[in-house]
Amino acid sequence: MIEPVKKKNRRVTQACNYCKLKRVKCSGDCPCKKCISNNIECTYSDSKKRGRKVKIDEDKYLKKFTDACNFLFNGIPEHVPVINNENPKYDIFVNHELINNFYKYSTFEFIPFLNIDIIKNRIYNKEIYFSLLFALYAISEIFKPFGDYNVGLKYKKISKSFLELCRIKRKVNSIQIIESFYILSIIESGNINDYFFTKWALITSWQSNVYDLEVPEYKKEDEIEEKKNYISLVYSSVILKHMFAQIISGLIEYIEIYDSGFDGTIKRLFIDVNKSKDELDTTKYSSEHKIKPHLILMDTMKSDKNFSVVFKINEFTKQIDLNDLLLLKYKGNDVISLSTIRSLEYTLYMNQPNRWTIVGYNNICRLRNALFLYTNIKYKKMDFNAAMLIEEDRGCSYLIKNIPREFIMSNNSYRTDPAIMYLYKRRFYSTFQANRIFLYRVILRLLLNSVSSLDLISNIKTKINNSKNNTHEKENKDSICERNKYLYMNYGKSSLFESLYDSRNNIKSNKVKTETKNANENQQYRSISDESHFKREKEEEGKEDYKSNVKKIKLEEENNFIKDDLKQSKKESNTNEGKADPNENYLKNKDTNIKTNKEENEKKEEKIKYWINHFNYMEMTVDEMSDFISSCIYHQIVFILKNIISKCIDYILNQNMYFLRIAKFKESKEKISQYYETPCVISLYEYGIIYLSKYVANHGSDNYDDLINFSSDIEELSKRIKKNKDDNNWYIGRQEAYNTPSQNPKDSYEETDNMIKSEDNLKKEYFSGQTTINSNNYLSYIEMKMENQDNKMDSYSLCDQILDLIYISEGKDDISIGESLQNLVDLYFYQNVKKKCHTCKSCIRNNNFDNTKEMFIEILKLLKYFINLDEYTPFKCNIYKCHNQINKYLYSDPSLITYKYYYNELIDMEKYIKGIHEYNENFKYLVDKANTALKKGDNSFDIDTHFRNSFF
Repeated sequence: MIEPVKKKNRRVTQACNYCKLKRVKCSGDCPCKKCISNNIECTYSDSKKRGRKVKIDEDKYLKKFTDACNFLFNGIPEHVPVINNENPKYDIFVNHELINNFYKYSTFEFIPFLNIDIIKNRIYNKEIYFSLLFALYAISEIFKPFGDYNVGLKYKKISKSFLELCRIKRKVNSIQIIESFYILSIIESGNINDYFFTKWALITSWQSNVYDLEVPEYKKEDEIEEKKNYISLVYSSVILKHMFAQIISGLIEYIEIYDSGFDGTIKRLFIDVNKSKDELDTTKYSSEHKIKPHLILMDTMKSDKNFSVVFKINEFTKQIDLNDLLLLKYKGNDVISLSTIRSLEYTLYMNQPNRWTIVGYNNICRLRNALFLYTNIKYKKMDFNAAMLIEEDRGCSYLIKNIPREFIMSNNSYRTDPAIMYLYKRRFYSTFQANRIFLYRVILRLLLNSVSSLDLISNIKTKINNSKNNTHEKENKDSICERNKYLYMNYGKSSLFESLYDSRNNIKSNKVKTETKNANENQQYRSISDESHFKREKEEEGKEDYKSNVKKIKLEEENNFIKDDLKQSKKESNTNEGKADPNENYLKNKDTNIKTNKEENEKKEEKIKYWINHFNYMEMTVDEMSDFISSCIYHQIVFILKNIISKCIDYILNQNMYFLRIAKFKESKEKISQYYETPCVISLYEYGIIYLSKYVANHGSDNYDDLINFSSDIEELSKRIKKNKDDNNWYIGRQEAYNTPSQNPKDSYEETDNMIKSEDNLKKEYFSGQTTINSNNYLSYIEMKMENQDNKMDSYSLCDQILDLIYISEGKDDISIGESLQNLVDLYFYQNVKKKCHTCKSCIRNNNFDNTKEMFIEILKLLKYFINLDEYTPFKCNIYKCHNQINKYLYSDPSLITYKYYYNELIDMEKYIKGIHEYNENFKYLVDKANTALKKGDNSFDIDTHFRNSFF
């Protein structure tokens, strides 16, 4: 019997971790047999190289800076120091040229807490962390003109490796670690790692008790205050950076900084230098944050009643204060607040006080709160609340009125401020104004439920209130109803709409007559009128025969019409004395038809004024006016509010363009390049898409009636506005005090008040005769009486009555709409909407979307606020107040199209901040859509861009 040959067990060079631990033989597979039988995870650790260890000659890599960087890039040994105070051979890591380049080529101190003197003193005293040095090298190489971005990323990776080494050696209790994270977050701006870096910097600060961090410049006991101020400057800068990183990543509702799962990822952020496997883990963790739900706070408040108890209540909105709700916290403790920032004492760029940080903090809060309100209202997490939106704009107004003196963009700033200082202030101011524009766009998007670019176009005009030459005093005392009275007489239902309906009926009847006449005269044409049957029949004979037959039929049809006209002209000529040529009569009729068509087109293009208060009116064509009058009261008020808000945006655009042209002039004169901070990406995008919308609405022209551009003559414009009060394309808002006589035309409102009283009498009349109240009978009784009563409140003039009551109300600081206006809405809102639901195009298009009385009242609150704003008036306009010969200080380029300027600036910004690629892609997408619209002859396009943070 032959015995089976025993197979020799193959030699295994490495055992798995479990077999090593149990000291058993491993099969060498993955998973091995032992791990399979024990149902455990089979893992292998890195194998150790056998034989004599090869000693790396480290000194040969430390002779040149480039060789030293290559040595560090491949992995930093643990014996390498993290500070340049242990061994002088590591001084090769210091490169003064790169440090000087950063402060040489940047137009401002990009990092507010570090200047070149601090860096050089730390190097000289051998107290600088290498992580901070290589972070500075990275940002210097990236921001340097014609710098190598890949080399900058190499320095960034070395900086991250040194930070990991600091963690291993437990040397993280230093302000330089926080500074390193801050600089790395600037490089990663726009990416999710920006959020990680700033978050880890804040966690490290709190774990070290913030003010216990080591600061190399302040070691003495009598320098405690100076140390605290410096730490406050760094700490507040990191907070502002983290808040903006939240906005970009869409994680504004993740207010708790401490995350137990985040601790394990700190290693993954830096170990990728040595192990590519861990780099995939970082990507996985980043993707997990990207898909996190953005809307969590409102659901938490609904599910946990104790959650909302700790938050403050805003006195104006009577709701939870958004600034308190979205305040950053670490293990339940407030990270910082506005009151904390105000109590700090430190100086910023060019020795400016901490008030600049207060402005920056308020600025970011307004953008964050607007985005929070938009996303939660859009996805029905909360109801539309006018007070909360108004409170955000009031915050902007408060900031303008109480702005620090050194921040004000005055008419003398271009003369007194240094060029670098002015450029920085202008960017700061531009970002603030762009955030306010975004708030206005949020309101428009929520109200209109539309993405059309026409939502940003306004037809509001303004008569400037010049008290010296006021020829319209009598006109100003008239109510809105009296001013717009002729519109309903000329364009109301009795004249315009009936004529339109009659004309449509006439067209239909003429069509019927011609069809029957042709049917009787030409039976063959009627038999082949079905085009599909005609095609099937004639395709067999060939396409040429088909085309020729169609031409014949068309010619026969035209000849029939001509014959009919000639017959009719003959009959008319026979009745007159003398016989005229029928061809001449036909030509005469044709000429008269052309003339009437021209007259009709001119009438349609004629602009009609619709007054909304004593100084502002909307200009509309006949078609636009007919659409407006036929709309329900809900969409009439929305249309007026849309135009007012768009006009406010136009005012901001003009102010920004004025200061931008001064800044461009200084930039070209001083021959300095300008770098944008990360928050500027939103301002450039906002201004760019609005100018793009204006460009398309203006049919491809950059010369606007109500906007200035890079070629506008500001001196001539300022003189024209001051001399001519009817130059009315630039301003919006209340231009008179509330106690002036012109605001109280009491006689014109007696009719409205009497009618409201009569309705009260109707209520008393009904209830006095009823012992038991039935709501259905009550409503039917009131409706019947309202239909039977005299036409004191015509449905078409309800809008004017509302505008009158709004104008005489208390003002923008009072959120209530008043008792008279409330009664007017209660009585006539649903009646008006019901009556016009079939003629209102917006109601038909949106299927009565949110057309409720409660929503209408919220819209009235917004209208009352914006129509009474006094910020966008001529006397607060820098163009109106500009000095003579201002054109000498303005940059001019007639060939430069405005929206292209902002688009090109975004492209240049992406060269040193790669994370803004999403904004450039969306801008390019909109530019392509705009060009397509212009080719088609359209005056609008859809702004349907998508961002991961719900921005639009």
